Amino acid sequence: MQDKFVSYWEYVSQQLSSNPYIIGFDPLNEPLPGAKNLKEFITNFLPGQFDKNQLTPLYEKIYQKYKAADSENIMYFEPGQFPDMMGSIPGIDVNIINPLGFPNPPGGEFGSPYHVLNDHTYCCQVGVDMCAETGEPKVEADKQCARYHKERLGRRVKDAEKLGVPFIVTEFGACMDSDVCAREVTQVADEADKHLVGWAYWEFKTYKDLTTSAGDRSEGFYNYDGSLETKKVTALARSYVKAAQGTIEKMKFHAKSDEQQAGTLIADIKVDTSIKAPTVVHAMKNHGELSWYPNGYTVDVEPLDTNTVPEVEKSIEGNEIKVTVTNPEFNNQRVRISVRPNSEAKALSDILI
Repeated sequence: MQDKFVSYWEYVSQQLSSNPYIIGFDPLNEPLPGAKNLKEFITNFLPGQFDKNQLTPLYEKIYQKYKAADSENIMYFEPGQFPDMMGSIPGIDVNIINPLGFPNPPGGEFGSPYHVLNDHTYCCQVGVDMCAETGEPKVEADKQCARYHKERLGRRVKDAEKLGVPFIVTEFGACMDSDVCAREVTQVADEADKHLVGWAYWEFKTYKDLTTSAGDRSEGFYNYDGSLETKKVTALARSYVKAAQGTIEKMKFHAKSDEQQAGTLIADIKVDTSIKAPTVVHAMKNHGELSWYPNGYTVDVEPLDTNTVPEVEKSIEGNEIKVTVTNPEFNNQRVRISVRPNSEAKALSDILI
């Protein structure tokens, strides 16, 4: 069976490697351990052993097929869902997020540019008591959910650093157009911002998914009548830095009013003036109730650790703000780019913790 599975990926990668819209291949979704005997069962249910003993050899075989199809192909590999994550013990409010067991990026070496660790995070994974009948987290589970996402992403970032590869959250949310859904999206995205980690929401629209607990409701961007799920999509439509003229050192989007007005993005960039391309910030405006900036925004660029004033070129094209520092003497200095709404952001911020 494993040989057939590897052959399947050989065929798929050969057929799709030239597609410019495919950024990589993820060989196995949310894998779980198996065993042929009691000893193997006990071994693979120890934290990290399933990754090391079963997933690594399989992923190595598949990776070789990816590279044979195209030397630039990238593997997005997932760890075991259990026992790498064990959730809470009933009656004990503790999350058990274990380190992964991959000794190296499968088929590669430390620092491989052709590997990306990816994982999923859903609050309902903590335990059955975290979720309502809809499959969404319960209203009163806000603090437990926030702590779980913090611990899971924090642990996986360390796992990726140990392997020398990037980390991305490739599934989260899977919720309806509710206040709780907007909260779940924001909790995950906030933690991702802290670690400068990319993310992808569960699904754009429904594809007759057999795993859903949504019933006759939609976990995508659209209801079945074609209308947009505005609370969810607004939470997802947060501003972020798409590309930097240098290195992103810090980024935070304020989805609620705290020390900053809701809708504010703050990003610190260490500038490399040898790069002539601009820092690009995505900030969606002029989209009615979906926009955090119904009356536009103000963009400020200021130096952080020098008296040298950056000479800045700014432009706005659609939903992109482009900022370029042009004076060479500012090389290796930091700037802070701030995007602030010109008026108070929407009431969505009121439901977020």
